[in-house]
Amino acid sequence: MKTQSFNLTNKMLLGVILIVSVLFGCSKDDEVANPVYPPSSGGQSKSLSAVEKQDLLYIAEKEKLMHDIYQAMYRWNNNDIFAQIRLGKAEHLSLLSLKIDKYGLENPIAFSSEGEYQNTSLQEAYNDFKAKGVLNNSDAIEYGKSLEESLIGELGAVIGEVSGNSDLVQVYNKILTESKAHLEVLIDETKETVNTNDSGNQPNEM
Repeated sequence: MKTQSFNLTNKMLLGVILIVSVLFGCSKDDEVANPVYPPSSGGQSKSLSAVEKQDLLYIAEKEKLMHDIYQAMYRWNNNDIFAQIRLGKAEHLSLLSLKIDKYGLENPIAFSSEGEYQNTSLQEAYNDFKAKGVLNNSDAIEYGKSLEESLIGELGAVIGEVSGNSDLVQVYNKILTESKAHLEVLIDETKETVNTNDSGNQPNEM
């Protein structure tokens, strides 16, 4: 019989992410080229340092970049893994938008279209991604893994720069935990692809 490559813990966590995302108004079949984020009400709370503001806005746009890339890769390959992770990113964007509003910042992702970013380095990253052309499933999985690894490293640095603000740390830790789960799912998918290719047309063992 074909070996299941997803480990139970990661499947359960990814399922929770998907369920929560649906509660935020997304579904797997939705075309979310322009996902809806909570509108800014201009509310303010405890002030952030300049670095904390910069980091919050950057992570929000980084998550949007990843959301947009996973959406493109899902369109190209119709792999449910990309759709599920995309919905996880949509949940992260909603949470980050709430924090941006809470601290009275201008939300860079509130009305931006797919592939549009205020941060120039992230805009260049998206442009480079599109310049690669359509990625097949294996290449898309590898690209997704590199994105998650990059975000995980950046979140570790950002958490270290937060000064006594448990509110932000809680959100960043949630995103960090779920990003690690996304990475594990992609790693498992890589193993599944390799096992499928290695087996070729050999009959299943009974």
